[in-house]
Amino acid sequence: MNARPTIAEYLLWAGASLCVVLATIFGLMQGNMDSVRLADVIRPLAVLAPLAVGLTLALIFLAPALGRILPVALFLFFSFHGIRGALGQFAIGHALAYGAILLGPLVFYLLLRRIDRKRGAFYVFVTSAVMALTTFIVIAPSLFYAAPPVIDEGFRDRSLAAVAARRGSPGDLPDIIYVVPDRYPSADTLRREFGVDNSAFYAALRKRGFAVAENARSNYPKTFQSMASTLNSGYLQNFTTSYGADSRDKRPVYEAVENNVVQDRLRKLGYRFHNYGNWWEPTRINRFAAVNYQGYPPDSIDNLSEFERALLNKTPALNIIRLFTDAEDKRECRRIRRKFRRLEEVGNGAEPVFVFAHMLVPHSPIVMDAEGRCLARPIIYSRDKTATWPEFKAAYVAYLRYFNRTILRVVDRQLARREQSGRQLLFVIQADEGPFPKTMREAFYDYDLTALSGREISMKTGIINALRLPSGTGAKISAPLTPVNNWRIIFNALTGAELPMLPHAVYIYPTENKLYRFCEVTALSAEDEAPPKTCAN
Repeated sequence: MNARPTIAEYLLWAGASLCVVLATIFGLMQGNMDSVRLADVIRPLAVLAPLAVGLTLALIFLAPALGRILPVALFLFFSFHGIRGALGQFAIGHALAYGAILLGPLVFYLLLRRIDRKRGAFYVFVTSAVMALTTFIVIAPSLFYAAPPVIDEGFRDRSLAAVAARRGSPGDLPDIIYVVPDRYPSADTLRREFGVDNSAFYAALRKRGFAVAENARSNYPKTFQSMASTLNSGYLQNFTTSYGADSRDKRPVYEAVENNVVQDRLRKLGYRFHNYGNWWEPTRINRFAAVNYQGYPPDSIDNLSEFERALLNKTPALNIIRLFTDAEDKRECRRIRRKFRRLEEVGNGAEPVFVFAHMLVPHSPIVMDAEGRCLARPIIYSRDKTATWPEFKAAYVAYLRYFNRTILRVVDRQLARREQSGRQLLFVIQADEGPFPKTMREAFYDYDLTALSGREISMKTGIINALRLPSGTGAKISAPLTPVNNWRIIFNALTGAELPMLPHAVYIYPTENKLYRFCEVTALSAEDEAPPKTCAN
């Protein structure tokens, strides 16, 4: 065992470590093929693969015993979450999981001492290679998917023609700030489910030139479909045709959210596109944006992609990191404050800006009170609960009041900055979906939307939709009852075009396994305590 390793051993041990990394990444993809795109795994592969190979080679050269146990150590490190879950039935399961990843390599080393060195290297390499190859074979058929279909050909073509036909310079255009407060409910939902009268906020918006549809409804029940519909100004029936009603693949919709018609047309008009996202991958980074901003500090884990965070969550790394940093919930509170401050300061320059701001307020976890003070711990009501349902609802209302107060300050600040410059302001406050009913929260992702009552579906799709067009024209329009026509109204105002309006419709789907089996519930009454009959199979 004291002889120097051969070239073959170097290659076998390094190959084993590489295969462990590949098996880990492919395995995580396998469990999330409905939402993970190839682009999401490039950086993890580019970092972890050479790191694992380089570290193994270095250890084999400097400390051969450590190099030989590294593949097993890597496997246990990336299996920490699974080991902890398996041992969760024991009171000291967490400690046992740490013990497994610490003692496992030692046990493997003792076993390895009893086996011929070259044979041991070969066995470990073959085992890890089979793991990597097996997971790759499983995911390979799902790696690629057809490009998303055009959502609305009429809007695509007519908006492009309107942009080309517009006369005038970009300097004549208003700044556009488009704020999406995730899960901001309708007035009826607030009254019925939360006992809150929000009329003072609607009045304040109208005073500032907004047309407000306080009882608007989202065209779809979840953010990914809702924003794809809004930002491409159309309905998603073509996804049913392209991918089948019973598909669970969200990736084409994610692509339609990022590569949407609206941002393309606005950039062609001369707008500088700012994307103010968050941890949700489809709006976290937009590759077409000149500016991507989430508000996270440089050392925040949430600067990583969702896939990278999921990869870290498989390991004990986050638990260790959090021993040396402050709580992530406090960081989320401060992040939201920073995004609102950025909204106050953006624009009013030499070139027009289009700011798309996806705000996770009043989306849970709730991290602030009504005055914007950071809570000691986030308030959650889902699979994990940190509050009772009444406590959660009270915290949700406080969070909503924080948004109301802060967004009015943003609007006032923006208007005040323009008194001398003359740059006009177009401002939209439009939720993407309503709050989750209690039954959906408790079911987590194991829900059936078509089994919800009319009251619950109205809660899930009831939103606010408020538009302020430049030069006081906001008083001359009615805010749409659903957001599908928002950008048709805006492009007509910007270019003088006459894009036709679509009929308003609201659709739901049954489950996460039937994303494109759409059922129309436009005429559904919130007074109906039974599921919609139109959705019965």
